[in-house]
Amino acid sequence: MKVIWIAAFALLLSACSTHFSYNNLDWLIHWYVDDYVDLNRTQKKRFDEKFEKWMAWHRAEELARYQRHLQDIRSLLEQDSITKEQVLAQIDSGREHWIRLRTHILPDLAELAMSLSQQQVDELFSSLEEKNAEQEQEHRAMTRDESVEEIRETLEDELKDFIGRLTDQQKALARSAAIKFSPNRIEWIRYRRAFQSAARTMLNRKDSNPDFKVDFVKLLNKPEAFQHDLYVRNSAQNLQVFAQFVVDTFPTLTPKQKKRLFGELDNLIEDLSELRKNRPRT
Repeated sequence: MKVIWIAAFALLLSACSTHFSYNNLDWLIHWYVDDYVDLNRTQKKRFDEKFEKWMAWHRAEELARYQRHLQDIRSLLEQDSITKEQVLAQIDSGREHWIRLRTHILPDLAELAMSLSQQQVDELFSSLEEKNAEQEQEHRAMTRDESVEEIRETLEDELKDFIGRLTDQQKALARSAAIKFSPNRIEWIRYRRAFQSAARTMLNRKDSNPDFKVDFVKLLNKPEAFQHDLYVRNSAQNLQVFAQFVVDTFPTLTPKQKKRLFGELDNLIEDLSELRKNRPRT
């Protein structure tokens, strides 16, 4: 269920094991960054120094919050029923993890951005637009039925990750919810382009702007300012549909599925406890 997935996502983990992903985020991040811009040796060294500092803060302060959040989710799911308001509240809590992380690292990111050459800035936004164009082409080519099918598969996959094989009733609920979703990927790309355009303009002028770092942090801290009305409406509607899907699905869980669900949660909570205590092996 995405109420759990949101919390797990805040851990910045991949599909690998929690310990492996968290303790190897440095090279995972490098791999991701290299997809967009080629940093020189000095820039990589500066990034590594910043990243080490971020991870020390994250391990010391954030992991305990994630652990408490997952424990809250576990307690919620021990009830006989859950409400849409409870689901939405958990999703909001998951977003707060991301906002805290963003707020903490943005001043350092602005400082690192100052070192980018114009060629690197151009390379970065060229790569971003290439991703935008690929996704736009893919989603414009999709029919409504194909879009519904993609959403249905996503909902089912998220459920399977935590409860295992789905029943026919649960599959029917996923399809019913998918039909109610408003396709929003094209609107999301439109929002991304507006935000990226503003960031590129600011980076292009960074050498002549004495307040660049402050201005850049403000920009990156408020990406929502670039969300247009249709995107916001669709997102709000889809969130309501998803929350109702969670509420409708919860009573259908079999004893076996509940056992697996709590097992997955307990494993995540235990992993977080171990990560808080143990430094990565060198």
